[in-house]
Amino acid sequence: MDSKETNLVNMINTVVEFSDANPAPVAGIAMYGVTLTIVKNNAIAIGILNGVVTGTTKGITSDTKQLRKTMTDFAMQCGSAVFAYANSINPVNQTLAASVNYPQSKLDRLTKEDVDDVCAVIRTAANDNIAVLAPAGITAPIVAAFGVAINNYSNSIQKPRQAIVSKKNKKEQMTVLIRSTIDIQLIRIMDRLVTSIKVPQKDFHDGYFSARGIIDAGSQFTKFRGNAKDKNGNPLQNVIATLTNLADNSITYTSKTNNLGRFKNVIVKPGNYDIVYTGNHLLTQSELDYHFSPGSSKIHKIIMLFI
Repeated sequence: MDSKETNLVNMINTVVEFSDANPAPVAGIAMYGVTLTIVKNNAIAIGILNGVVTGTTKGITSDTKQLRKTMTDFAMQCGSAVFAYANSINPVNQTLAASVNYPQSKLDRLTKEDVDDVCAVIRTAANDNIAVLAPAGITAPIVAAFGVAINNYSNSIQKPRQAIVSKKNKKEQMTVLIRSTIDIQLIRIMDRLVTSIKVPQKDFHDGYFSARGIIDAGSQFTKFRGNAKDKNGNPLQNVIATLTNLADNSITYTSKTNNLGRFKNVIVKPGNYDIVYTGNHLLTQSELDYHFSPGSSKIHKIIMLFI
């Protein structure tokens, strides 16, 4: 993978590591746990695809085994619920029960070419009966995660009955998987769930988004940069930005605008700051408790009003 994709994968892995190290704040949010499982397995699949592209095979076998385990764990969870439902109705739905009757020992004996096909049948059965499976703890997000697990496992193996997939296609699959993990699992789900608990779980919230912000902390600096204008869009010179580090309440950094209204770029330590903007004959403006993530360099666009 190229450097940009490497940085994105670093961020995904950092989010996983942070979530695993801090499970308590989201323990009661089932959707977070299900989505985190998807992200973890996507990360494994990305590593396998990258190994195929680069010709690096070390660790791929163990990673594929982990993907298979995750997939069959979902199969056991969903299949057991469907089997119980099929036997609870009158008359018993023998066909439905038989289609999902795969205990762990039976799943383990299936070949690598067949196991995902069987899991796909179990997933379809769960999806088709989702409305009656809630009492057994089977929800739409779980069935969706099951589908992702199947796809990840299927992409990690080469099936004899399929045409050989070229490195180029594996590279395309990897790129799509990286992007979808960020756009769907992180941005649309996990980011929103963490935002919903910002007030009661502020430390977790800030730590999570700090992890989300890590792209390549080894080569990128966290920066304050921006510009100041009046309400008519005219640049303002000599506006001073003062950044106060909330960790110790010390004034840590200052920056002043030039004749184009642009603040001098300042490298800052990641963390939370109160930013106060002042200038002669101007009303003071502020951004309170602003979080600088590692590697971030957002442009702060400030509108100042004359006194």
